[in-house]
Amino acid sequence: MWVWPGIELLGCCAAEKRGIRNGVLYTIESWGDERINLAGGLSLTHEQAKAWLRLSFAQTYASCQGTEFAGSLRLHDTDSAHFSRRHLFVGLSRAKDMSLVSVV
Repeated sequence: MWVWPGIELLGCCAAEKRGIRNGVLYTIESWGDERINLAGGLSLTHEQAKAWLRLSFAQTYASCQGTEFAGSLRLHDTDSAHFSRRHLFVGLSRAKDMSLVSVV
């Protein structure tokens, strides 16, 4: 993944014991040849960032449970054979403003 100062990344559960919390957004303050520095004083190697963080703008239906989004929200893969009403409920209930939701 490409990263730059200001981008928000989402912590994943594999790093809970290492200071990165699951489902928490982390903002990159700066990056260099060896380390990525996050807001709040955390510093990770490129390998750690690759393993423990992921892009926050693309989440699965399962991983977005318990979160709420104030901005626009777009639900994808709704025509998949594996998509269910439960997925639809989870996706729709994440939005603070239903006028900002689109279903594709």
